[in-house]
Amino acid sequence: MAKPNLKSVRMSDLVLNTVNQVKGDGFNEKFENLVTEFYYTIPKREEKLKNIEKSIKEKEAALNHLQSEIANIIKLAQSLNSLYTSYDFKSISESLNKLRAS
Repeated sequence: MAKPNLKSVRMSDLVLNTVNQVKGDGFNEKFENLVTEFYYTIPKREEKLKNIEKSIKEKEAALNHLQSEIANIIKLAQSLNSLYTSYDFKSISESLNKLRAS
């Protein structure tokens, strides 16, 4: 394939090392492979991102539901504790024992 576009670029060592890790025979082919791979995978990555965002929203909703349930359980436990402390079970038990004995 003819490549009429001649360009000179400056890049950091990080970019150069990244390009050099791509499959290809020389720098130009590696750079072209990197760019085209990136370009053609954009829709797939966008779809994956949407799925991840959807999953996060679902998990946040589940977390909110669980937090609400935990709050309800805590309220119930506090109510039960309040009931327990408001009754003198020892006195009630003693009264029942006296009734049984008589």
